[in-house]
Amino acid sequence: MKLLETKKPITSEYLSRLLGVSSRTIRNDIKELKEEIKDKAMEIITLPGVGYFIKFVGGDKGKDVIKEVLDDDNYVIPSMPEERVRHIIKRLLYADCFITLEELATELYVSKSTIVNDVDAAEEWLLKHNLKLFRKPNYGIKISGSEMNLRFAISDFINEQNNKLTLFDVSSFEEMFKDISLDKIKNIIIEAQKDMDYELCSVSFSNLLIHIAIAIKRIKQKKTISVPDDIFENMKKSKEYVVAQSIVNSIEKDFNVNMPAGEAIYITMHLLGAKPFEDINLGLGDIRSIIGDKLINVVKR
Repeated sequence: MKLLETKKPITSEYLSRLLGVSSRTIRNDIKELKEEIKDKAMEIITLPGVGYFIKFVGGDKGKDVIKEVLDDDNYVIPSMPEERVRHIIKRLLYADCFITLEELATELYVSKSTIVNDVDAAEEWLLKHNLKLFRKPNYGIKISGSEMNLRFAISDFINEQNNKLTLFDVSSFEEMFKDISLDKIKNIIIEAQKDMDYELCSVSFSNLLIHIAIAIKRIKQKKTISVPDDIFENMKKSKEYVVAQSIVNSIEKDFNVNMPAGEAIYITMHLLGAKPFEDINLGLGDIRSIIGDKLINVVKR
């Protein structure tokens, strides 16, 4: 940490006095540290007769990132490849601007060549969620795709991180939504269920809660979804749309946000997806009234 704090090289004699050990011990420790951070995003430079200093990938910006990480007692640096890939996916899903490979290398203490491989793996995950990775020389990388697909991807990412979804425990989601009261959303859903013909199961309840939290967060960032007119008209005919509209009204009141018309459809989709189709006599006409001819034709093909 001392090497991070200083702008000048530090001698082994100074470090030995500071730490209460011999200069020889300092030299041996530095030697081990050099090996430990080999191929990482920083390097310990030794200048004979001058001292030691750290060289960072990303310059002073990289130094600031590492200091911030070291100051956070709860932060655990991802070390395994799959952990780094998850970190990169999360950074991309929540970024509003380009992210450089140098930034990622600095955050994860790895070389740029390692980051390139990790980013390729992250891109495979994004492609499975109908999203693409846009690369721009001298700017970096960012996600490209529809707002709807991005929200579903964020939801899947959260669910993959939290295997145990319970109806009243929202603690596992709180880190993602620090500026949003998940308890308020939970109470809004509980109240809305009184107007439904069925009760949401635990997983469906948690999924809806996550999706609403994502919607609020994205709307605050001026990111909204658009819904094709034919889907909009079909959804408006369902009972779930009335419930969704009630949820929207409560969200606007409790969170002081303006939710565009498409957001009610977004919630309706989740309510319909959670609806238990137990009636064995459910006919094609009933299904058509809910999802419309367009989707039925796609399924038939």
